Amino acid sequence: MSLIMKNYPRTMHHRINRSTLAIPVDVIEMDDSFMVQANLPGFDLNELKVELDFETLKISAKKENTEEEKEVKYLHRERFLQEMSRTLKFHKPVDASKAKSSFKNGVLNISIPFADIAKTVTLVPEVN
Repeated sequence: MSLIMKNYPRTMHHRINRSTLAIPVDVIEMDDSFMVQANLPGFDLNELKVELDFETLKISAKKENTEEEKEVKYLHRERFLQEMSRTLKFHKPVDASKAKSSFKNGVLNISIPFADIAKTVTLVPEVN
């Protein structure tokens, strides 16, 4: 066995396993909303957490080891990802109460409408 292959599993274990990675996202600004698409392959809906307020979106995903997986002795493991997260801050206020989301085939889609903000108006006083 070459020296590279002999050390490969041990070095890769420290760099890949047990790390929190950023969730890859696309953010699209529409006329009246933001559309966020997040790739979360391998995660189930019950492993996701999505929090939204007037300017910040937090997406996190956490996969727990099953009892069956804990009993297996892996020689090398790259496909297991324990935790991913992403926080986005929008440059416009959003209306969290009207946001909608769906999760299909490992892709989380979130539609977040802009908040109705009072616009500045010029008042012309009436003469009595």
